[in-house]
Amino acid sequence: MTMPPVRDSDVSAEEALSVRADHVRERANWMRRRLLAMIVEAGQGHPGGDLGA
Repeated sequence: MTMPPVRDSDVSAEEALSVRADHVRERANWMRRRLLAMIVEAGQGHPGGDLGA
């Protein structure tokens, strides 16, 4: 999953920041789902500590 390039002429700084924040949010959610899948596949039980804040 790669982030598309952002050019200054295409979007404002605020829009670019929003695009990057969305990308980081999507990537974090992907990592959480992957972590949960690995815990389930390994039969390691409750993931509470691994996914805690």
